[in-house]
Amino acid sequence: MTEKDFYYTARRKPLADQYLRVAACRHIALSLGDKTKHHQGRLAGGMEDHTSIKLKIPVQDQTALGIFEANHESATAWVDTLPNNNSSVAVARLDDALIDLNRTELAPDTRFQILEALAPAIDKALAGLSKHFLNQSLVLPEEPREMAGASDQLMSCATTGYAIAAIEAAQKGDAISSADRGRLMCAAIQRALLFAGRKILQTYQLHQPMASDAWSILHQLYLLAEFQQMVDIPTNAPVDASRTIKATYAQAVALSCCKPNQLRQNDLTSLYMALQDWGEKVQIESRENGNELFLVDLNSDQPAQFRALYRQNSDAELRAIDTGGLLRFIQSLKDELVGKGATFDKNTGIPMHMLDHLIASLGSLSMRNYKRTASNSPLWICVGLGSTHYQINQQQLQQQMEKGDRYIAAPKGQSGENIFGASPTKRDVLDEVDGKAPSSDGTRTPKEIDLDVGTRAMILPNEQQEMPKRDNNPVFEVQLADTSPNGYCVNWLDDIPSELKSGDIVGLKEDKEQNEWSIAAIRWLSRLQDSRTLVGLELLSPRANAYSGKVIRKGKSNENGDAPVRVLLLPEIKILGQPSTMIAPRSRFKERQRVALRNGNESCTVQLMRQVSSTGSYEQFEFKTIKELGDLLTEQDINGSGGGFDSLWNKI
Repeated sequence: MTEKDFYYTARRKPLADQYLRVAACRHIALSLGDKTKHHQGRLAGGMEDHTSIKLKIPVQDQTALGIFEANHESATAWVDTLPNNNSSVAVARLDDALIDLNRTELAPDTRFQILEALAPAIDKALAGLSKHFLNQSLVLPEEPREMAGASDQLMSCATTGYAIAAIEAAQKGDAISSADRGRLMCAAIQRALLFAGRKILQTYQLHQPMASDAWSILHQLYLLAEFQQMVDIPTNAPVDASRTIKATYAQAVALSCCKPNQLRQNDLTSLYMALQDWGEKVQIESRENGNELFLVDLNSDQPAQFRALYRQNSDAELRAIDTGGLLRFIQSLKDELVGKGATFDKNTGIPMHMLDHLIASLGSLSMRNYKRTASNSPLWICVGLGSTHYQINQQQLQQQMEKGDRYIAAPKGQSGENIFGASPTKRDVLDEVDGKAPSSDGTRTPKEIDLDVGTRAMILPNEQQEMPKRDNNPVFEVQLADTSPNGYCVNWLDDIPSELKSGDIVGLKEDKEQNEWSIAAIRWLSRLQDSRTLVGLELLSPRANAYSGKVIRKGKSNENGDAPVRVLLLPEIKILGQPSTMIAPRSRFKERQRVALRNGNESCTVQLMRQVSSTGSYEQFEFKTIKELGDLLTEQDINGSGGGFDSLWNKI
């Protein structure tokens, strides 16, 4: 499709006093832009009198629409013919209609009315299509990948259509009154920003590289509205959109400030929905106020960046992004909700760990504490809390075979006594809850359970069967990109497991023959254009022990009540001041609860203390060991001290 560049030089004056110029080709537009540079990228001095707006739009080389007549009624009637049960067909037909519309010369108000007639169908088709490529494996199969591409294309066409309506309202809207032109231009820019922001959201959700011009289009549309003094004017926005241009723009910019590559798809959806309302709390200023943590260059094709890391550019059109108001709101929201999280509807909400993530992302600049060293060595990984627990449990079973059934590896580096020195008890079954077991991310799976001896069985009524070896906990060999004392960057070329998600637990070994597994968490994911995936891993502990754990309820027998779940105990690391902690599936345990731990013939009770971290997959707690009555009596007998129960009461 032939394209032209819209080149627009404007003063900060009302719509009637402006200068417009359309270049016929890209080279002329760029050369004109080189001759009219006015900004030096200085925030403190405020904005200059002139700026340049550059938006690429298709050439309107058609005089009439080919799919339906050029009016709102015909467009509405055509929408009614779209198939409601086939999103792929609907998207393809809408894409053809938008391409046709974007190439046809029309009055700006007519174009806008047609786009408004198509918009509900576009929203519905995009929602239906997203079900086929969201919440899938990181590397999409061919058909879902094509659907994601079709969704991206449709959002691009819708953005372009509304951008053309805004440009033409400014450029050749003489037949429209000044007030109507202003309203039309304001609404068209707001709608274009809405679709451009949704395209950015989808790219983050798929962990893909951002398309060329994705941020540039968003910035330039906002700059166009800013110079027409429209950013704070309320618009007749759709129900699922912010009311002003500034809030709609801030919705996408604030998303880029929240470390989106560390979030899961559902978390990104919830956050973007929240920012629809929270965008009003983000301040976008042309002058410094000393509180802003981020800067954005409206002449760039980049998201917001930390101010401390920004490198000055003479062509920059800088704006300060002050997220302080949003940060204070989130902090007060967390204090008000007290562990419950924010809920928007029955399917969407922001859990407490997300609020913690937002406070950390928006509140301070996080710098790397360790130098990274390039590496291409192999690394062996098992993915998920369940698989990591299984591999460590197998390791412990092997040690028991070599050293005796009563052998339990003491957490290395942990001070104090062996907390698993109680009397033998019956082996426990993990994760059996009404015939369903939780996976590593807390979801339910079919009636299939794991035994703590490392085997899997399908439980059938009145039937005993041989337990086959579990075969769905693969160990992957990947290649390191770089390392640091705090973690790894992994270059994952192929065989990416479908369960690979940000915030999940993984087990690591640098040597395949190494016995112990290190424990790490997936902090970020990035899909590259050459089909590679980079995975950022934060090292949590050089070793761990695997146990089953369940909450001890008052008034209930320890053999009944809650079913046990997989947990990992990470030993104390004195040199780092890191206490012993327990890792468990998310939302299974709470602070101050007592938990019965068991591994084979060894058991004990601990009390969970402070929760130190939480993600979409796991929670990590500090804990202390509780000495129960039987332990104290045993100690009394061993020590041989007199006093009977008198000395016992002193200990209790």
